[in-house]
Amino acid sequence: MRQRKAQCCGATLLVWLGGAAIALSVLLVTLSACLIGYVEIHPLGGRSSSSWLPSASSAAAPEVHSEQYQQHQQQQQQQLDHEPAGAAKSATSVVRLREELPQSPRAEEEASRSPRSRAGKSPKAQEEVHDDASNSKLRGNHDSSEVETKHSRPDNSVDSVAGKDIGVGLLRISDVWEKFLGSKIQVEFMRERILDRRKAWEDAASRNLSLTRLGMTAVVWPYAAYLHFGVKRVWSLGEYSQWADLCAALLSCGVAVNLLPYQAKRLPATSAFDEADVIFTDYDGIQLASSKHVLVPPAKVWLLDTFGTDGTVTNNTFFGRQLPMTNYPLRRFLSFVPGYAERNTYLGVATLQAVDIGRPSRKKWQCLLWSKVQPWLDERKGFPAWHHELLLEYTKHCHVIATIDAKDTAKSKDAIERCCPDVEIQGVAKPAEFLELMRSSAVYLGVGEPLIAPSAFEALNLGTHVIQPRFPEPKILQNKPITQEWTSQHPFLEKIPEPYVFTVDPRDMSTVAEAFERIRNEFEAYYDDEPGGAALRGRANHKLYRFYEFGEYPNNEKYSIPGFVGRVRGILDQTGPLQAEDFAWERSRHPANLPEEWQ
Repeated sequence: MRQRKAQCCGATLLVWLGGAAIALSVLLVTLSACLIGYVEIHPLGGRSSSSWLPSASSAAAPEVHSEQYQQHQQQQQQQLDHEPAGAAKSATSVVRLREELPQSPRAEEEASRSPRSRAGKSPKAQEEVHDDASNSKLRGNHDSSEVETKHSRPDNSVDSVAGKDIGVGLLRISDVWEKFLGSKIQVEFMRERILDRRKAWEDAASRNLSLTRLGMTAVVWPYAAYLHFGVKRVWSLGEYSQWADLCAALLSCGVAVNLLPYQAKRLPATSAFDEADVIFTDYDGIQLASSKHVLVPPAKVWLLDTFGTDGTVTNNTFFGRQLPMTNYPLRRFLSFVPGYAERNTYLGVATLQAVDIGRPSRKKWQCLLWSKVQPWLDERKGFPAWHHELLLEYTKHCHVIATIDAKDTAKSKDAIERCCPDVEIQGVAKPAEFLELMRSSAVYLGVGEPLIAPSAFEALNLGTHVIQPRFPEPKILQNKPITQEWTSQHPFLEKIPEPYVFTVDPRDMSTVAEAFERIRNEFEAYYDDEPGGAALRGRANHKLYRFYEFGEYPNNEKYSIPGFVGRVRGILDQTGPLQAEDFAWERSRHPANLPEEWQ
């Protein structure tokens, strides 16, 4: 009996324990479910719920984000596809890139570091810099293809920056433009020329992004122009055009430009020279520095020199090939005229093309006189009579317009009225107005002066013919550091064939008549609106169609904006330590005039 009661009690206990176990299991399951629900609603420790238990909503999130991102990318691409060629690199597109481009940490780091190449160390020193990880700045500016080092030199062209992040490079180019235009530019003509043509410069650079040299700093010091051509009121625009174009080209290459202001007989702080990678100045700048016992670093310097320096003039204390000027080799002098001063480097000047300012308006049979001052038309001042005789001959073939400075101390207006009363005299036009006047005229006329002014090439780029005189006798220019003969108003115009340019003989007026006859025949055939004329047949069939419509002519790259940018990039690549070969020509002729280290 007792044994049966004990068995019953044991069974009861087992049942109770089993039930308790089941209840405990149910409780644990319930608690787990509650805990899971809590986790999904309130992530613990900052972790997302998906790290604990993926839900349907959290799993789908990446797909939704991916679809939105793809739509955004497609919208951006559609916007770029509808822009004209080159516009993606324009200032407007750069603003959009600044707002929308996702910046990688590496891109931001690279942009903030902006390593600069500096002139002043030999190739061997450059290799030591690369090997020294503690030195973050590079010295010297040889292109990587010219100097091979143990470690490859970082290429700071735009398509190499931050892992070929072109967008970052474009933003940095935009930044140097904005910083420069926000700085003090004393010569208003320079500011206007740079600002008015900014889009043309940016478009030219965007067509070849390898031209960029990001991270470099250039000092531009046009001391001779300041000194001789004015600052507040400028009377000669040729030199200032070249200086303005140099600044614009450097900015287009992504180079930060420090344009030094005019300070009468005061030398800029030498720290500006020390911090720069490349320095552009002129004879007057070097001579002023020398008078203050300062040597502007020869390894960094390029000198703008209008007519060129051929090394044959040695006995002049200002521009003769003697110290301090022989610290700078002949190839570091940047000339204005291609094919002249061949021991120098050609820089020239940049001119707008028809494509840069829109399609041309219909031209008129009228001619525009070259230069706003004309003292050479006054024979009483000792100028040869053929200057004003040539202008008088021009008026027999075409209505001539002259834009003359009323405040000209040479009294050009009086000289024109006295010798050529049929010339229509207008006041000095603003740059945009003058371009429109040039574009609407059939011919641009020179009378022998001024020499080498670049406006003749702007006329050609606008589909306007040019007539210039050949000198009766070749001459050597006085008070210039070059003895090469000068043969016409602009020697390079002689290399451009007819009917684009005519170089006439001022002693034989029949050559003038023949030039006008040929130009007028072409002009009237192109603009002939009569039945059967070129206008109705289709002007595209005319042989001068591309000249009249697009300003295309033989050798036009010498004065184009893309050609100028390319030459400036070449100059940047060649900036660096001087070599013995730089002085080879002079060492064979006047070695004693050279610095001791190069004799």
